Amino acid sequence: MSKNIYKLFYDSQIDIVKIILPIGFDSQNIGRGYAHLIEHLIIRNNYDILGKIEFSGGWFNGTTRENNTEIVIYSVSNDYGSTTIDELVKSIELYKFNLTKKDFEDEIEVIKKEYKTLMMNNSQHDINQRIGDLSQICKFDIDEANSILEKVHEKIKIIMFSKRYIKSNSSFRCFDIQVLDANKDYIIKGNNKYSYAKLKLISSVLFDEGYVDGIKILNDGLYVEKNIYKNITANLKNIANRLKILVSLSFSKYNLYFDIDDEEKKFDFDFYELWREISAKEKSLR
Repeated sequence: MSKNIYKLFYDSQIDIVKIILPIGFDSQNIGRGYAHLIEHLIIRNNYDILGKIEFSGGWFNGTTRENNTEIVIYSVSNDYGSTTIDELVKSIELYKFNLTKKDFEDEIEVIKKEYKTLMMNNSQHDINQRIGDLSQICKFDIDEANSILEKVHEKIKIIMFSKRYIKSNSSFRCFDIQVLDANKDYIIKGNNKYSYAKLKLISSVLFDEGYVDGIKILNDGLYVEKNIYKNITANLKNIANRLKILVSLSFSKYNLYFDIDDEEKKFDFDFYELWREISAKEKSLR
């Protein structure tokens, strides 16, 4: 089990486990395509528990990026029976791939099919870069995959998001902002990296909710047209409830706005409370 485990409050009916490995398709110290292979093997290696979650209405997904690989598990509370999210994480095997020869060969076939599917809409160069070419895929070796996993095991991060965990009041003390009046806009400035990250997240979720015009994020802060600001403030509870669903469904996208290595290690995205904080600062301008 990784030593780098973070338990964060997340106000949702969905429990989320995010496993991050410090290897990606641009990693220079491993063979081409091995990061993507390891993503697949982790899922197959743990399919007994992942299959139960999937059968109960949860889901999971793996993604290989330039410098990291992540597995994200989503489950409605108690998708895994009486097992808690903590017990779920303890049951996930991340130290060694205990697969039969047939299991490994079957997974290679899955990757070969994925390669052919990707070829339909992507350049061969990009696919080879990300998952290896077909000759490399056919030569993948489970012992090499296990060797890589052993080397990076101590650096794997496991982040657990659940409303079971106690919400820290320090979260909103870290949301340090100032609101400026700029004629037709309000400019909301984050006074630290954490606050600016939350402003970027606010901008992103509002854009995805349909606020395409009147809100933009620039280097010096979040710009909100006053008529848009008034609309959001007047309908705050309704908007906040919709955004809670949006963030839950697109969690992997939105949680990238936060650096889990920050001291606070929080993902308390409560739009309602954040906007009330902004409103309090706006009222002080009057």
